[in-house]
Amino acid sequence: AVGRRPLMAYASAGLGLGFLLVARSRAPSVLLLAGVIDGLSSCMGNICQAYVADLSSDDASRAKNLALLQGLSLTGAFLAGMPVSAIISSAIAKPAKAIKADADAARAAGSLARAAELELAARTHPSVAASHRAPLYIAAASQALNLLAVLVVPESRRRRAPVDRDTLLRPPWKALRILSDSASLRRMGVAYLLIYVANAIMNDVITLLCGHRFGWGPSQLAPLLIAVGSILAVVPQARRDTHRDLHP
Repeated sequence: AVGRRPLMAYASAGLGLGFLLVARSRAPSVLLLAGVIDGLSSCMGNICQAYVADLSSDDASRAKNLALLQGLSLTGAFLAGMPVSAIISSAIAKPAKAIKADADAARAAGSLARAAELELAARTHPSVAASHRAPLYIAAASQALNLLAVLVVPESRRRRAPVDRDTLLRPPWKALRILSDSASLRRMGVAYLLIYVANAIMNDVITLLCGHRFGWGPSQLAPLLIAVGSILAVVPQARRDTHRDLHP
């Protein structure tokens, strides 16, 4: 079997490369390429859950550890990652007038794409245009550190029996046939798909909506993200405690 560590390393490398491409992009095609790489390597969450499940001794500890993993990861994302990104963007931001001057200089030098990018940045906020590249570089560096950490953690599946070769090489879409064997699995799969799509849309749209509707910049969005992160950190633990009380 491939194991958990190689897949976690693959996901870290893919995400870090995607961040670098977005930070260095000057054309929509580069952004599209970054999205493709990110999509092809977006398995870290599921692999980490499988890693935690492997190291859990029984069902009770597995539920506790998975709730802890979800709470810590979401807390880190919303309480640390996103607010810090907003603070960094604001701290190194340039006044809109300076951004427009840079756009004029780029246009005079014949770099029309760069000039258009700077003009768009100047219109992001009426008084200040935040630098959105610095947080991307920091995110890429964090994935490099994550990759180094993955290389030193033990493999959780080393004591398990090897997986059948036919099962290992089976195309992922053939696993969908399992859904046809159980109505409960079909309902669960549809529910999870809808939740995942709704969550992805909300995460991508909420900052754009607040900026467009209310004129919010990074400093105004940071408290909102902290509040969301606090809720997401509390819910998994509360859900686990409720389940324990109902099923002692």
